[in-house]
Amino acid sequence: MSLQGASELRHRLHAIADIGRPISQRWADSAVRRIQSRIPVKTGQTRRSVHAAASRDGARVLGSPVVTFLDRGTRAHDEEPVHKKAIRFQAGGQAIFSKKVHKPATLGKHFEGPAVRDAARDTHMADELVKAWNGAS
Repeated sequence: MSLQGASELRHRLHAIADIGRPISQRWADSAVRRIQSRIPVKTGQTRRSVHAAASRDGARVLGSPVVTFLDRGTRAHDEEPVHKKAIRFQAGGQAIFSKKVHKPATLGKHFEGPAVRDAARDTHMADELVKAWNGAS
């Protein structure tokens, strides 16, 4: 018994593998631009941390942990100094020193998901993959 259409399947799988990397790189670049434009800016350091990185299967979007905190929000928590005796912060124009600080919960901005979906839609990833699949037989 032999598999019918094996060579066609092999051609199609190779076509998808070859076209997948440039498509994912275009998607990642578009997602980076969209995510960066939606991050609230104080210093710009968090916005600059978002970048596309090549991976074995294509590309990934990476950024600092602050991006995740801004996107998903945080729970209320206490912060204590690790290497010092106190935490120093400004309040009302004065320097305050404290052994523990309570941080309230923050709501997430939820910008990553929509940015990634918009990038996939605008780079026409699905159309290009279908075209490569159909044209490879």
